[in-house]
Amino acid sequence: MMIAKKIWNRILLVGILLIGLVAILLLFEIPAAKDSPNDLAVGGLWIIIALHLVVLAELVYSRIFSFSEGHFENGFLVGAGFIALFLGYALSDAAFSGGPIILFICFGCDLVTAILAFLARYFRGRLKISAEV
Repeated sequence: MMIAKKIWNRILLVGILLIGLVAILLLFEIPAAKDSPNDLAVGGLWIIIALHLVVLAELVYSRIFSFSEGHFENGFLVGAGFIALFLGYALSDAAFSGGPIILFICFGCDLVTAILAFLARYFRGRLKISAEV
């Protein structure tokens, strides 16, 4: 099954926008985490935001340098998918233990981003590059 390069770029673009949305939404949770009785809540939130930015950087790198670097970016797509999957799992734990609704939104966006990263990796070798793209 062949897909056009334009569709592959749109898959990555949606993943980039979703993971960026999660990083922004988590920034709004920092004031609520400061009111938490747990002192480690703010530090843990910063670590999760930093890991989301790592996933964002991997997806942006894969989209920009995809066809000039060879197969090196395939590992970035798989790595971004696994990191987003595990971050979604961590956020689901926080969301189901009585966290705010924003954590449920972040959990869903992380899972969709992971699926899109795996789809982009799957379709990476099946691209149909045409002249109009």
